[in-house]
Amino acid sequence: MWIEDLIWTDSNLEHIARHHVEQREVEEVMLSSPLARKGRGEDRYYFYGQTGAGRYLTVIADHEGEGWYYVVTVRDMTSEERRGYRKSRSRK
Repeated sequence: MWIEDLIWTDSNLEHIARHHVEQREVEEVMLSSPLARKGRGEDRYYFYGQTGAGRYLTVIADHEGEGWYYVVTVRDMTSEERRGYRKSRSRK
């Protein structure tokens, strides 16, 4: 999946800060070939990836067109998500 850039607003930056996640961590995950899954909403995606420091994050973002994504929220992966992510990456 091609990601050109992320859309940041004061609102989503404040929201991810409440999850103790920094903007740079989200950008590390999103711009380094994350595992992507389509969500329920037409343009909602779940991205799974790892930061350079080794933190496993789930980024939920809405596709806004032409490779642009609005970050809705971010959280640490659950243990089940980590297992799935590692398994997926070991096949590549």
